[in-house]
Amino acid sequence: MKRGEVWTWSDEGGRLDFLQITDTLSWMRVTGRISDDAALVLEEKLPGLLTHDGTEHYWDLFELDSFSNKFRHASIEITTQRRKRYERVHVLSGSVLIRMAVAAAGLPAGGMLKSYSDSSRFEEQLRDSCRTRGVDMPSLPPR
Repeated sequence: MKRGEVWTWSDEGGRLDFLQITDTLSWMRVTGRISDDAALVLEEKLPGLLTHDGTEHYWDLFELDSFSNKFRHASIEITTQRRKRYERVHVLSGSVLIRMAVAAAGLPAGGMLKSYSDSSRFEEQLRDSCRTRGVDMPSLPPR
């Protein structure tokens, strides 16, 4: 995956969009019903984005309808295994249940997960993270 390019994976139920903004900043949008196949993609792609100390990730789960247990487990495993490299993982979700799951996952991850229910606040934080790294806010794929 090249920096600045959006990489997309989808199946009949859901879609994953990844964007490596800088070596220490990435964004991912997950929409629809996420299957075990998506978990395999997450396990394959996400660790390659997580190679530098001080990494910040933005996960837009606002249009996530449901996810498999395998996807949930993969997300938690990847996050907890690499937490020493992370500055923070920002998670946007419109679902109270998903935000509760993020809060629960944040405990073993050392509190480095930050949850948002407001997309404008989430995007404002992403803009600030871009500015801090000296890059412009990327053009994100439309919803």
